[in-house]
Amino acid sequence: MPDFLTLPFTSVSGTLENLVNIKPTFTLPDGKTYYAGSTSIVASDMLRLLMDETPIMVVLTIAFTIILKLLILRKI
Repeated sequence: MPDFLTLPFTSVSGTLENLVNIKPTFTLPDGKTYYAGSTSIVASDMLRLLMDETPIMVVLTIAFTIILKLLILRKI
């Protein structure tokens, strides 16, 4: 693993420490729900959205390009 990935999880003695998985939401017994927020959570959500919508955007871009070409040049 590259140093820039392991450095945040390296102790002062140089050993890799354990990771902790924190749930991004939790609900108290009284029903209140709290949402965690950090750069990692936002980046993860953005990546998931990008992966879900990329095929649609590629198809729409190609379709728009073909339609625009047909309108401008009026031939295939």
